[in-house]
Amino acid sequence: MTLRKNALALLRHLRYKFRDDQNILSSISNLVIRLYPEKSSCLICKQKTHLLKTDRKTCYSLNFGKFTLISGSTFCNTHKYFSNTRNQIIRYESNMAAMIVEKGYRVAFDLVVEVGRIRYDDHRQLHEIQAYLKCSPAKIELPLSTIGMISKRFLDFCRLLHQSRESDILEDIHTNGGYFLHFDGSTEQKCGQCSLLLMDSRSGHILECLMVESEKYDTIKDALEKVYLKYGGNSGKKISQIHRIETSHKMKRTYLCAKGKKKQTNSPPCSGQR
Repeated sequence: MTLRKNALALLRHLRYKFRDDQNILSSISNLVIRLYPEKSSCLICKQKTHLLKTDRKTCYSLNFGKFTLISGSTFCNTHKYFSNTRNQIIRYESNMAAMIVEKGYRVAFDLVVEVGRIRYDDHRQLHEIQAYLKCSPAKIELPLSTIGMISKRFLDFCRLLHQSRESDILEDIHTNGGYFLHFDGSTEQKCGQCSLLLMDSRSGHILECLMVESEKYDTIKDALEKVYLKYGGNSGKKISQIHRIETSHKMKRTYLCAKGKKKQTNSPPCSGQR
């Protein structure tokens, strides 16, 4: 597996090094990558496994460009099926292939991350991302609908990562002695919905993010209660203690710490973060 990793790393390095040389770049484009299970023996009886099936698909990667991935799966003659069923085969597949592109998809993880960061960190529109990919060394041409689906997959991965770290976030909040809840919403013209962000202004942790119809209290009450109960505070207190006070020239926001105390201020403790 180390040899395969080194080969792919070399390919990535060469494509980056000669990204401005079209002759060399074209010679290392549209490649065929063959990957089979790293282990060739059964985990139970240690006997040699046999080829079961070979899948072939065209994939897209920022590092490798457009390429063909051929991945094979193997099986053991003695231990072919799971013990409780006769139609589910014990398959051995390549771990490296799963690290490059998710099973059932054609877009590699590196391209998902790049599209997602351009979309949400740089706030680029879909047609701008399309032009960027087309002009990049990868020379990838994708329809706008596909780019939109890729950006949504990036959000799904971020959500799963955030959920897997909720216990660490909660521990960090308690270590800091509580949290200051800051919420703010943003929207695009004629969008019809508002992106609501709830964060701990003390640590910078994002506690919740969702789409709502507006920033009115009745609309965001459920989200505030969810964060309040999940990350601390007196669950017996009414969430009505969290409210927004609007004036003619400025807006004050109420911050709620984990101990249930309120603090009103004209600007968040970390005013540079949103």
